[in-house]
Amino acid sequence: IVTIHQEPFVYVKPTMPDGTCKEEITLNGVLIKKVICTGPNETIPGRPIVPQCCYGFCIDLLIKLAMTMNFTYEVHLVADGKFGTQERVNNSNKKEWNGMMGELLGGLADMIVAPLTINNERAQYIEFSKPFKYQGLTILVKKEIPRSTLDSFMQPFQSTLWLLVGLSVHVVAVMLYLLDRFSPFGRFKVNSEEEEEDALTLSSAMWFSWGVLLNSGIGEGAPRSFSARILGMVWAGFAMIIVASYTANLAAFLVLDRPEERITGINDPRVRARRRYRDQSINTVQNEINHLLVMCLTLKVFCSRLFLQLRNPSDKFIYATVKQSSVDIYFRRQVELSTMYRHMEKHNYESAAEAIQAVRDNKLHAFIWDSAVLEFEASQKCDLVTTGELFFRSGFGIGMRKDSPWKQNVSLAILSSHENGFMEDLDKTWVRYQECDSRSNAPATLTFENMAGVFMLVAGGIAAGIFLIFIEIAYKRHKDARRKQMQLAFAAVNVWRKNLQPSSSLETQDDRKSGRAEPDPKKKASFRSISTSLASSIKRRRSSKVTAM
Repeated sequence: IVTIHQEPFVYVKPTMPDGTCKEEITLNGVLIKKVICTGPNETIPGRPIVPQCCYGFCIDLLIKLAMTMNFTYEVHLVADGKFGTQERVNNSNKKEWNGMMGELLGGLADMIVAPLTINNERAQYIEFSKPFKYQGLTILVKKEIPRSTLDSFMQPFQSTLWLLVGLSVHVVAVMLYLLDRFSPFGRFKVNSEEEEEDALTLSSAMWFSWGVLLNSGIGEGAPRSFSARILGMVWAGFAMIIVASYTANLAAFLVLDRPEERITGINDPRVRARRRYRDQSINTVQNEINHLLVMCLTLKVFCSRLFLQLRNPSDKFIYATVKQSSVDIYFRRQVELSTMYRHMEKHNYESAAEAIQAVRDNKLHAFIWDSAVLEFEASQKCDLVTTGELFFRSGFGIGMRKDSPWKQNVSLAILSSHENGFMEDLDKTWVRYQECDSRSNAPATLTFENMAGVFMLVAGGIAAGIFLIFIEIAYKRHKDARRKQMQLAFAAVNVWRKNLQPSSSLETQDDRKSGRAEPDPKKKASFRSISTSLASSIKRRRSSKVTAM
């Protein structure tokens, strides 16, 4: 029996010091059965052929077949580590099979028990049993870890909506002020002699509008008129809807894992080349071909332009498969996938394990391989995920030489294993064993990265408050200095008036005795101009002193 190291179908581990394999390891509560298999040790330089322990899906199937059909077996690993494809010998036209196919056809093995894909090329040379595992091809990518930015708390709403909300706050505040100002039932009194301390000012209306939206309290000043109160009630309902919508979307943006820009499958533009025509009504491939032929026959220039519009895969997006595998053969022989094959041929890996590790190391963006293997790897390595729908559906079968007497019995045993649930048990034990379920179902928690923007907003508010307090202090000092200047000016005028009061009183008495008329109003105006000029001169002196200092 020849097999290949391909988890979870075949695991390979070193033997115990006494050269045996212990059946003590349990996986998902099931006892693992191991067999001795000879083959190259990949961990030792030179890959010497040594006895090793093999176990897994295919080994359990082999043990079941041996018990059902009553045969003995010896297991060895394929020497070159390949499944089997045809390759040219010494650049000649002669082709020979390598890998497990070559060992089976060369008489080195009687049977292949491994995840060997059934395809037409192999079926021309060997016999396949009924499939023991149905599967297809899928794409493995690295799971995108959501990165939180400083504006994460702004993501629930688009920038346009944020601008409209901010504009609405100020528009409503102005309307509240105007409605309460011009309403006869507002806080502004009809009698102008009464005080208007309780009037709804523009600043109070602005504070009311923001307070209702942020649920921070109305504070001082609220609309009094009926018209303004109706607008306030509508604004409160608007604020409730906005806040509720923001809260719901914020949870989705900050908590839920939403991978970004994950490829959608084999038809993703980054993977597969597509034609784009100006006529968007052409949907099917046949219509595209017919349209292309007609345009090429009628207008050769337009035909050349169409071919220039073929969109090739991007060199920045690297995807690959395993060299000389059934997947490699599939892409090589599909005409519509020829562009993909030319792109991925130079990036293909020697084994699936190397390609999977390259995806984890960000050296490879996508790996195309058997869905059973990739889904298992994604369930074991939580940083990986499969994406897209299955394509090129096929199955794994047991390979035998042409006209093998074992074909009928092996196929019947596999069908019986499907019917009695044995294959389903193998699937649950090896393929569907999930290690990432507990992590993915765990409740998500917010981290500092999610809320860093909110803390930055608070820090910005503190900085703005400190900046504004300095402005307020400077404004208050300027106002106090101006008030002191006015007080000094009035004091100087009062002193000057007192000095002039005795002479003016004597003149008044003399005028009264002599029967003169009242003082001329021009003299009173002169007194006012003198006081004003005196105040301005004092102010100029102070400013000149400050400049000199």
